[in-house]
Amino acid sequence: MRVASGYALLPPEKEEVIFQNSYALFIKLNHGLPQNYRARGGIIESAFRPLLNNAHTALENLPHKQIVATVADAQCLIEAYVKVHWALGARAAAMDLYCAVE
Repeated sequence: MRVASGYALLPPEKEEVIFQNSYALFIKLNHGLPQNYRARGGIIESAFRPLLNNAHTALENLPHKQIVATVADAQCLIEAYVKVHWALGARAAAMDLYCAVE
C-alpha cells in the first residue's frame, strides 16, 4: 500500500494474505458447530458480528478529505484497509461453515 511508504509506516499485508489469514483463523476458532442450522447460524453470527462492526467503524472514522496529509490519516487508512479485508475473509469462512455438512 503506497500510503504506508509515504509516511515510513510498515505496509500491511496484501489483500489476499489478510483474507486468507482471517479465513483460516475464523475456521479454526469456530470448529465443532452444531448440526442445526439455526443454532449454527447464531454461533457464527456472534463470532462474525464484532468483526463486521469493527470494519464498519474503521470506515466511518476515515478522514473526510481526499488527500492523506498526516501520519494519523495514513494510519487510519491502513487500519480500515486491514479491518475490511479481515472481515471479508471471515465472512467467506462464516458462509462456508454455515453451509458445511459435518
